[in-house]
Amino acid sequence: MRLQVLPYTPTWRADFLSLKSKLSSILSSSSSPSSPPPKYISIEHVGSTSVPGLPAKPIIDIDIVIADLSDLEGVKTALTSSVGDYVFMGEWGVPGRYAFRRPKPSKAEQVVQGGGEGTGGGGSATNSYEEVEEPKHNLNVCVEGCQALRNHLAVRDLCLRDEEVRQRYGEVKMELAGREWKDMDEYCEAKNDVLAWILEKAGFERAEVEEIMNVNMRPEEKEKVKSG
Repeated sequence: MRLQVLPYTPTWRADFLSLKSKLSSILSSSSSPSSPPPKYISIEHVGSTSVPGLPAKPIIDIDIVIADLSDLEGVKTALTSSVGDYVFMGEWGVPGRYAFRRPKPSKAEQVVQGGGEGTGGGGSATNSYEEVEEPKHNLNVCVEGCQALRNHLAVRDLCLRDEEVRQRYGEVKMELAGREWKDMDEYCEAKNDVLAWILEKAGFERAEVEEIMNVNMRPEEKEKVKSG
């Protein structure tokens, strides 16, 4: 398989803001005197689409940050409700990070301004509605301070402020995008070296960097490390 990695696209910021607004509405939709809204700290745009100038797969990565694991159930209930329409996927092997995915591409109604028949002759104007596909995105709920969240924020923030890091990471991503991959896991593992370099520049200790890299390794590669 080949991955679609595109030069930075300004609409990614607008896509995130649209999704953030929708998520904020979902998380407040269950609010009532007897059922207060779920507690969360922030909704963060992470991943490469959050960094102007950085090439990325055209998928918006979003982290909803909660203060404590006890807040997960309320957020989960809202996101998996008929209003939220997400499916809870669990940790997927990453402690403190809980994945949510759409069961199918979601559509949103958009008003299309139009005119009724004969509007040129004074007929009344009408509106029609069409379905607009929601931006592709990955949604995670992360406990504040967990390794996965600190990883996401550190890579984003360093790439935002350091042109050298941003350029090198972008070059690696574009080079890897030109290769054939067995699956997404193999691609993610191939980014380990440059991500380790970024995390160390961001102040992570080597031992923790190795823990993060281990999470990105395919199972067969983890077995090789163990047996070696």
